[in-house]
Amino acid sequence: MKRALPRLTYANVVSTLCLFILLGGGAIAASGLARNSVGSRQLRKGAVRTAKIANEAVTAAKIKRGTIDGSLIALQTLATVPSAQNAASALRATRADSAGHADTASQAANAQSLGGAAPSSYLGRVAQSATGINLHPGGGSVVDATPGGPLAITVPAGVGFVVADGAASFADASVANTNIEQWVALDAPCAMQGPGWESHSYGTLVSTTARQELSQHLAFPVAPGVHSVRLCILPGSTLDVFSRTLTVTTVAGGPNG
Repeated sequence: MKRALPRLTYANVVSTLCLFILLGGGAIAASGLARNSVGSRQLRKGAVRTAKIANEAVTAAKIKRGTIDGSLIALQTLATVPSAQNAASALRATRADSAGHADTASQAANAQSLGGAAPSSYLGRVAQSATGINLHPGGGSVVDATPGGPLAITVPAGVGFVVADGAASFADASVANTNIEQWVALDAPCAMQGPGWESHSYGTLVSTTARQELSQHLAFPVAPGVHSVRLCILPGSTLDVFSRTLTVTTVAGGPNG
């Protein structure tokens, strides 16, 4: 007895087709995508995010030349490059050279201020004469009492003054109440005139056994060159001048330093 086949209907066809699609889709999901099947066309724009990139995955070879500029770099993290070190060295050398020129210019200015003379020439120059040999002058006349004759001193350029210190000791006057006077003369014979005479020292020997010392400290303005200085005295009567000194010092700044 033959068995009758079921009748093919629309419902049977649709149900069978749905079953095939479901089974086929599961098979694709289960097996995954084929190797090398996904390309740039399959990636949506912006689909690859920072979190999806592995650390240190992007190498220098993957970065296009000239695409990274200073705005993308933390400059404070960079060490000094060799070219910058060379530039810094050149700058220091330039500053050192400029400092050398400044020092040379300063020395030149100093040399000009010194009139071309060595600085040591402006240290105090001193001329001195002294004696303890008695001088026995008569009274009433001016006497040049400079030990050894007029004292000479050379004044360099730039020095404007000399300071003269003269001193003499008097005793054994022939009469009591003998007046005595003492001064320093510059570039002139001893005479009762001139700046030294106008500032002279004076005293009186009140007895024939009295002793007295007179001294003078005086600054003279001078020009560069050789100058002569004298120790001058004027005794009122015959007496002994037993100690005489004369010292002359150059002063660059003035009589008060």
